[in-house]
Amino acid sequence: MNKKHLFQDKRLKEIENKIEAAENIFLFLDYDGTLAPFCKNPDNAAVFPGIKEELFKIQQKSGVYISIISGRELSNLKAMLYLKGINYAGSHGLEIDLSFLEQVVYPAYNKDEFRAVFNKIFSDIEFKIKNNIRIEDKGFAAAFHCNDDLEKVSVKKTLESKIKKFSLDNMEVISGRQVVEIRPAGWNKGEAVNYIADSFKKQYNINSGYNIYLGDDRTDEDAFAVIEDGLSIYVKNSDDLHTSAEYYLNNPEEVYLFLQNLL
Repeated sequence: MNKKHLFQDKRLKEIENKIEAAENIFLFLDYDGTLAPFCKNPDNAAVFPGIKEELFKIQQKSGVYISIISGRELSNLKAMLYLKGINYAGSHGLEIDLSFLEQVVYPAYNKDEFRAVFNKIFSDIEFKIKNNIRIEDKGFAAAFHCNDDLEKVSVKKTLESKIKKFSLDNMEVISGRQVVEIRPAGWNKGEAVNYIADSFKKQYNINSGYNIYLGDDRTDEDAFAVIEDGLSIYVKNSDDLHTSAEYYLNNPEEVYLFLQNLL
């Protein structure tokens, strides 16, 4: 991967200067593989030690707005890492909980209407997938946790055939790390980043903000693509995927060090 590792003295100083000069900072963080090391059972994927404490410290700083954006369902994401006053975007940003609102926002789809369509195909999909693949119903999506790349290919083909069978032009199939998802099309983490930043600018009369996004998966590439005047950081873990992010970190431990030292 021909990218720049963030932890080099010259680069760190440049980034420090940009962060210090920013009047407002919008910090966006993926969860699995970024804030938490991977775990075979996603329910056991605990946040890396010390990260929650660092996020709490960062949250106290004026002009810093923290958002966690994940493919997890919103309620599940908040159960994994909850801090009062930060923002959460579950289901790749299809359900958003902003700190200044009392209700959850569904910026792209009405959840009840979507579920009515999704429920028609979910049972049909479930019976077509091998039993040793765990199926996770995320409300706005279904995730199929595969054991290897061959299973990923097989599951992806099966799901794509169901989309064609039911003429669901508003659905798409995406692949991530050992997972395949079927979800609504037309909305992604990049859309969510812009939606959250614009919402805070409007709410607090902010003219500009410095966007920082950390993520590790193919779904995070949509967010990297919208970080123009800001900082995009890919968390490499054990993979070597090509990424459009400007910098990379190796794992959640280095994410912890980044949060501790730079913010």
